[in-house]
Parts: sequence; C-alpha cells; structure tokens
Amino acid sequence: MPAQAAQLAGPAVLQEFQVYRSCLSHIHTNLQAITFHLTMPKFIVSLQSGADIEAAKRDIEKQGGVIISSLPILGMITVQMSDEAVSSLKSLNSGIASVELDQVVRIQT
Repeated sequence: MPAQAAQLAGPAVLQEFQVYRSCLSHIHTNLQAITFHLTMPKFIVSLQSGADIEAAKRDIEKQGGVIISSLPILGMITVQMSDEAVSSLKSLNSGIASVELDQVVRIQT
C-alpha cells in the first residue's frame, strides 16, 4: 500500500490489507508447491540385490524427491523428482542399479 494511502486509511483498513496480503502470499506458496508436484516427472528406481531400501529412500528425499510407492520385495521405488536430482542420485547411493522414467507401456496385439 502506498505511503499516502496508508496515511489516509484508518488502522482497521491497514490491518485488513496486511491480512489480505498475507493470505495471498500463502495461496501463492501453495500454488507453487502444487505446480511443482504436478509437473515433476516420475521415475522407477531399481536397487541392486541386497541394497538397503531405507537408505535409498533417505537419499531420494535428500535430493528433493518424493516417494510415491515402494516394492521392497522387488527392490523398486517409484519417486517424483527433478531430472537434475536423478542425475546425481545414482552417484549418491551405490545400491541403486538404475533410474528410469516411469511411463505407460502398451502392448499391440
């Protein structure tokens, strides 16, 4: 709010404006988080036999990834994370065998 307008407005109006601005800030932050997760690609992380799946999950989260699901019996974790984080993930954890884009597979008959 410009300084002149703040002088003309009473304290109640100024307080209402500050609440309104705070609400807009929260909405903006939430929209950024939602957009980030909607646009972030999904990957399948395959672990080497005997690798520690919990350690891999921690490393994924350290890189900013979000665990979608895990299949410990198969040594696989589905994650959502940026391409940049994926490129450094394998070097971070030696138990990771591969990281590939999660995509729909169609079979033609």
